[in-house]
Amino acid sequence: MTYEEFLARGRAHQDEGRAVDAMLCFRQAARLAPRATDPRFHLGEVLWQLGLLPEAIAAWREACAVGPGHAAPH
Repeated sequence: MTYEEFLARGRAHQDEGRAVDAMLCFRQAARLAPRATDPRFHLGEVLWQLGLLPEAIAAWREACAVGPGHAAPH
């Protein structure tokens, strides 16, 4: 699967309330596109939904580092 497919699948899982499945997809999307901010931002969202606040903050910080102009993680 491609980065775009993992990102879309992760969003679908997230929309349907399957945070763990979404997390796995966003992590794979981030591996496939090391300079992409979206999977890291969405990963932070699902980690927060799972109650993993330190990990969520780390994902959002990574999204900020990868794409300082991307407003969502700020």
